[in-house]
Amino acid sequence: MLFAKRLVEEVLVPLNHRHVVLTIPKALRGLFERERELLGLLSRAGYDAVREAFAAAAPEVDGIPGVVSSLQTFGSFFRWNSHLHLVVADGLFTPAGGFQPVEWFDEARLEELFRRRVLAALHGAERLSEVTRERLL
Repeated sequence: MLFAKRLVEEVLVPLNHRHVVLTIPKALRGLFERERELLGLLSRAGYDAVREAFAAAAPEVDGIPGVVSSLQTFGSFFRWNSHLHLVVADGLFTPAGGFQPVEWFDEARLEELFRRRVLAALHGAERLSEVTRERLL
């Protein structure tokens, strides 16, 4: 509750925002539970997926998305579920300091971008074989 209050009062610009939750497949949850140093790549993959989705939705806008990412792990042993909660501004912040609203993009596209980025990062970190990566795609 205090985190949300601080976000509203001190961090977020008074614009429309969306709450987005990004999860990983059950087949990968044990890997993230055992190798917690990999959890950081989830936030990077989430931000990069949002950035890419906005770029596709508004290629004419030069800007970056406003995103607050919070990693959450839930459960223990058989129920471990690491996932992201994102607060995403409904548009892009321009280099001149302005804000350009952007029509929200297809959530299925965001999900696919996130999946591909997580799997590519795990493959690059040599934690996922090419065969397994292709199967999970």
